[in-house]
Amino acid sequence: MAYSGKYKPRNREKYRGNVDKITYRSLWERTLFNYCDEKDFVIKWSSEEYNCVIPYFDPVANKQRRYFCDVWARIRHPESGSYQDFLIEVKPKKETQEPAKPKAQTRKAKNRYLTECATYATNMAKWEAAMKFCKKKNMTFLIFTENQLV
Repeated sequence: MAYSGKYKPRNREKYRGNVDKITYRSLWERTLFNYCDEKDFVIKWSSEEYNCVIPYFDPVANKQRRYFCDVWARIRHPESGSYQDFLIEVKPKKETQEPAKPKAQTRKAKNRYLTECATYATNMAKWEAAMKFCKKKNMTFLIFTENQLV
């Protein structure tokens, strides 16, 4: 069950982009937006709406595509006062792990498994491209699941 909507930040000056176009596509994304908006050590942040575009090759579709990471955030380290930029992707944990082969050999189970494999392969391609992009830009790429956002 997916939940989406418009996010209205309390600290509008921290948001990089149009504050009227902030859209969350899950309650987990909304939780992360809230965190970025409220924490003092998050200096600036943005959502997909104003984020970098990362080209990647999608092995499932067999073509070049563009990846828009869910959140960019600039964090100030309290001890040193230095800054670090992060790209953060929000995904269900099951999409970050290789799918298990189905126990039942029904058509429905096999089709679900193939869909999960395709999603996993696409995600791996996106995240590999994101890690390379971040390395070039001296940024850190993170994947948050429901485990980090509770």
